[in-house]
Amino acid sequence: MAEAIDVNTLANIVNSDWGNSSMANGGKAIFSVKAKIVGGALEIVYTTIASFASEQVLRGQMPQYDAESLQAIDAYVKLMKGKYKEHAGSTLGCKQRNTFANIEIISTNPYTPVKRAYYRRHVIYDL
Repeated sequence: MAEAIDVNTLANIVNSDWGNSSMANGGKAIFSVKAKIVGGALEIVYTTIASFASEQVLRGQMPQYDAESLQAIDAYVKLMKGKYKEHAGSTLGCKQRNTFANIEIISTNPYTPVKRAYYRRHVIYDL
């Protein structure tokens, strides 16, 4: 049988609200990685802002955004597992269940071709 997860310890590690920064270095943000516990799952969301001139340009940039988001999420999970082992004294086992990305247009202007959008990738892990 799998070892029980210390939910309080995990919640304290993924908490980036209430005085805890989501940026480890406190530097200039180019993306954000946030996590939350939902039921028996852990949802991790990567967010960045994409600038593009046309839909074709955005489609060409998507593989780059996909690779960057997966790399950032993998680094976050590795860091989170290390902190969990340090605080709880046991390993955190999580299995990826689902992943998907979406684009949300946040800025358009009829006088310039540049558009801005949120690129978000959601990854859900079973705990």
